[in-house]
Amino acid sequence: GEAASASPSSAAALAVGQEQYTEAELLTAVEAVNAAEGGTGVVSDEAAFRQYLADQSLPEGIAITPAQCEEIAGFATFFGDVEQAHMASLRLGDDQKLTLVSHPDATVPDTQMRDNEDLLGDCVEFEMGDEEFTAAGTTERLDVSTEAPATQAFSLTLTAEGATLSGVKVSAASGTTGIVVLGAVELVMPELTGDLD
Repeated sequence: GEAASASPSSAAALAVGQEQYTEAELLTAVEAVNAAEGGTGVVSDEAAFRQYLADQSLPEGIAITPAQCEEIAGFATFFGDVEQAHMASLRLGDDQKLTLVSHPDATVPDTQMRDNEDLLGDCVEFEMGDEEFTAAGTTERLDVSTEAPATQAFSLTLTAEGATLSGVKVSAASGTTGIVVLGAVELVMPELTGDLD
């Protein structure tokens, strides 16, 4: 829609995120993306995505050091406070997930972006595991731009027992609304050598 006449910093001047979007509006948006990408993706409504988030908690006994790096290592904690948010998500293939999250006001995405920035400084290196195994984690800021007023991106790599899992997270915020993309996940296993008999 047309942007209202206001200062550039006001929510009314934003093309996206002037007010909270409904779940139906977010679903329409991700379904349009899915259609543009060939229509083979899996669309999740708010209830399904909330269940997905609930299922993403760390297994009992797994700890991350420093503890605050759980906010970076865990996909489920990347959206800020979602209690009053509306959400919709789209999975494209095995390695891309697009999520739209719309909050009652713009303070939640703003706070989450600031918190992420602090965490990236604290979590350049971290560890996660239990008494039986430990994975070494690293994060690196990436230079990514979008049309949103605020954009962040970083790569995340976990290495354990010779195997490496890596991925990219991109987050953009405009007013009330956050767009999060998780993608380019790659698993590298150690090469097997010698006699397999």
